Amino acid sequence: MDRRTLIVGAAALGFSAATVATRARPAAARTAGFFDDVGQISAGNHMLPAIIANTGTSLTIAAQVRYTTTVPGGHHEKGAADIVTFHSTDNGQTWGPMRYVYQTAGPSGQCGYAPVLYRNDGDLVIMYAVGPQNWSTDQLTVHQRRSTDDGDTWGPVTTPTITSAHTNGLPSNGGKGFTFLPGTGRIVVPGRACLLYSDDGGASWTATPEFAGTVETKAQPYFIDGAISRTALVPWRTGNTTDGRIGKIRIADFYSNNGTVQHSFGASNNLGFDRYDNQTLIMTVTRSGQLYVRRSVDEGQTWIDEKLITGSAPSVRYSDVAVAKDGTIVVVYMTNETSASNGAPLHVVRFDMDWLTS
Repeated sequence: MDRRTLIVGAAALGFSAATVATRARPAAARTAGFFDDVGQISAGNHMLPAIIANTGTSLTIAAQVRYTTTVPGGHHEKGAADIVTFHSTDNGQTWGPMRYVYQTAGPSGQCGYAPVLYRNDGDLVIMYAVGPQNWSTDQLTVHQRRSTDDGDTWGPVTTPTITSAHTNGLPSNGGKGFTFLPGTGRIVVPGRACLLYSDDGGASWTATPEFAGTVETKAQPYFIDGAISRTALVPWRTGNTTDGRIGKIRIADFYSNNGTVQHSFGASNNLGFDRYDNQTLIMTVTRSGQLYVRRSVDEGQTWIDEKLITGSAPSVRYSDVAVAKDGTIVVVYMTNETSASNGAPLHVVRFDMDWLTS
């Protein structure tokens, strides 16, 4: 399956072909497809993985590396932590060495938190927060670093400003953003119970009002009749396996919550979310300790073709999913073999749409 340019309907609304890409849908009858268990890519104490497709055959994973907290009585998920990335140049088949984006001063250092990836002007950008151990949200400072080689190396640290009417105006756990409205270059990333948006290439951000029922969100552009709209779809974790939530959040000259819909994709932990094409969404969710993938062809109203990814693996917690330019679906997840820092090894699996729908 080859990558396609943006649909004519989106172009008619003023969206550039580079903004949100679509992928060809096979016309022939589907076959069994392929499933590739890449396996464990790092044994570190990882948490909050995010994955994004870059140019060509490149993908990047970002995650925390956690240390056990040294604060007496401190929260075990708020100890010292690094922010790291992994880079693949072959659609996720192999992964290069771990790169440090933020390296703390060992177990007594500060906490790097909530990595979010997005692309801007051809570059890859990582956004994350840094604060003291056992932090509260008002103690976190947002940092960014830019990469001109799809995450193989990273440039200097910058500290964007964020305008927010609430303390949750910060990047969320292990997500990725997107760009639309090319006339303004608006970038949107998932925030804690909200969205963050920037009109100046990420130098400054504004937080929407809080609308989600949890701080753990993901976001993708919403399509109406096959064309991109000025609205984001935002699913969020609900903490159970039967009761899912997804909101439509308008992103234009004003921001409002256009309603929340209940679904049956409930997730025990934060979920993975990406667009396959202008008609299809992909989601990964943990249920009863195992990881499932499913798709929606009606913009998240219903979910079909659910398949188990990790039937023989250890139990699973957080995950994220990205669709490579050739249509390969790549999932990163952390196992539930947690340490005292609540981190765990990262694993990767790859498959195609034929496997998912066969």
